[in-house]
Amino acid sequence: MLKAHFTKAFAAPTPDPESSVPTTPLNWDNIQNWETFRKHCAHHHTPDAEERSILKQFWRALTTVRHREHVEAELTEMSGYCPTFLEFEQSLKQKSGRTAGGPSGITYHTVKMWPVEWREAAYKCMVVFWTHHGLAKE
Repeated sequence: MLKAHFTKAFAAPTPDPESSVPTTPLNWDNIQNWETFRKHCAHHHTPDAEERSILKQFWRALTTVRHREHVEAELTEMSGYCPTFLEFEQSLKQKSGRTAGGPSGITYHTVKMWPVEWREAAYKCMVVFWTHHGLAKE
């Protein structure tokens, strides 16, 4: 049920020939314009009328990246990269246990305490995301 919710919430809109909503994917160049970005995100129904709205703040964060060219090159180089389970475990060990949980509420400390079988299961789910850039089908 939760997976269905997030799949629907973050899905790209179905192209509507009568709509003015762009159907091309966002990229560094076309997010530089607030109205273009706003139209692309309209299907999420995120409030955007106020200057301090979440969507406007998110857009500002995306468009004011220091050393943007360096960040873009680094992310492009990493696109499709999938760490091994050993690399995943090593990275997990380096994470601070004093962080707040993300949307799931699960902290790094909690994940570190899981049995290895659970960490392997979580890793396998993330492999699908890293390699296919989307949610697992099962």
